Amino acid sequence: MSYGTRIKELRNNEETSNAGKKWTSDEDELLVEEIKNKIAYKEIALNHKRTILSIKFRVISHIIYPKYHPDIESNIEKISVETKQKSVKAD
Repeated sequence: MSYGTRIKELRNNEETSNAGKKWTSDEDELLVEEIKNKIAYKEIALNHKRTILSIKFRVISHIIYPKYHPDIESNIEKISVETKQKSVKAD
């Protein structure tokens, strides 16, 4: 299945209708609050109408990495504790 086909499939699903769309600054702010409040990734994904994987990627690329770069390796334990999310069983 091609990337384009997969995106169309995800966008046709109400739960992932924002898949592949550009993130807004409001959405990024909400994501930061959800992470601070230890909301489960599955619930965050549903709130944003995106996939769980895209939520995890956004957390890494726009929250964790900028906060700890360039000293990321020495902070790995702290990062792990701060970003630990509620465990959810995959459907």
